[in-house]
Amino acid sequence: TRNPKYARWHAMVHEWSHGHFADPEHGEWFGYLHRDGRLSNTLKGSIWKSFFHYPRMLWKCSQLRKQLQASSSSP
Repeated sequence: TRNPKYARWHAMVHEWSHGHFADPEHGEWFGYLHRDGRLSNTLKGSIWKSFFHYPRMLWKCSQLRKQLQASSSSP
């Protein structure tokens, strides 16, 4: 959309997610937080959560960025 409000929202979600879900000591992401952002348990994987969505989301973001850059450079 190129609307700056969405870039700001993305930055806020990114900052909050990396500040609460990420495990700075051992890497990876914790699976579950309370609504106030406190860690609810230390599980990083379960039958419902595995290391799939994060790399898939990063791949999708890189594809969207490439598309946006390509459309920006087109006349």
